[in-house]
Amino acid sequence: MQNYYGIFLNLQDSTFIADVFDFRFYFSSASNMKKFMSRYIDYCECTKFKLQNYFGIEILETTNFALLSLYSKIEKRGFKVTQMKDGEIVKTFNEKPTFKMILKN
Repeated sequence: MQNYYGIFLNLQDSTFIADVFDFRFYFSSASNMKKFMSRYIDYCECTKFKLQNYFGIEILETTNFALLSLYSKIEKRGFKVTQMKDGEIVKTFNEKPTFKMILKN
């Protein structure tokens, strides 16, 4: 249910949904979704650049890490991300995932 300002306090009920690559992100407000959508491309590139400089090697895939990182920085009212493959749900994260959770499957 939305409050007076159009913010969902429970992400399970949210209608603010964005599909990016293989993920579906749920947002508590339109402004959070807009922030995420306007920043994710640059954030993914910047994250890859920073990690390559830090480790001194070419890193091929950092997109998933960068997307989850940016989402957790923007969305403060919870965490709900669904991983999709061919239109079907593969995995749902209802809390911030750890590396152990990501690598488990």
